[in-house]
Amino acid sequence: MWNNIAERYHIWAEMNRWYYHLFAVAISHYSNPKLVIDICGGPGILGEEIKRLFPKVEIVCVDSSKKMCKISSGILGDAMDLPFKNDVFDLAILCFALHELNIDRAIDEAKRVLKRDGIIAIADLNSEVPIWFKLISENLLSFIIGLEYAESLSKKWKNFPCAEKITQILEERGFRIEFKRTLLDFWIIAKKI
Repeated sequence: MWNNIAERYHIWAEMNRWYYHLFAVAISHYSNPKLVIDICGGPGILGEEIKRLFPKVEIVCVDSSKKMCKISSGILGDAMDLPFKNDVFDLAILCFALHELNIDRAIDEAKRVLKRDGIIAIADLNSEVPIWFKLISENLLSFIIGLEYAESLSKKWKNFPCAEKITQILEERGFRIEFKRTLLDFWIIAKKI
């Protein structure tokens, strides 16, 4: 699916660049990274926004879609089997990616590639938003990106754990929560200890 919708998803991401900028600013309060991995980074918009804040940072965007990697100049790879050694990155990002993955495996893999005191930053779907918001989102995404994507996202959103559960999983895996915000989505920034 991702190769088929890469261009439309890129347009959607560009329309929402402001969101990626705000998330990058929030991350910047907890990390001054030199090397960043953007896991399932799609078209790479968040990486670009982090680069604006930290011009000397090196960002590695990893995605399972060849077309997304072409857009982002990223590396083709599996989020649950990252092609990197242990303890390499200062910052690992999962921005609207965790709902697409096996949560435990994805967090374990992000932790593996993070240095001690490295930061994991997660932005994702808030499963506790009202149903009317989910329906509006599904209709909008169906129009902009496509019906297949919108229906797939709707199913995943319905079954995705709440922010509290994701926080619990992170803490169980040795992360200390530094920041959490829950509105229509959620942001969690945590340190590997």
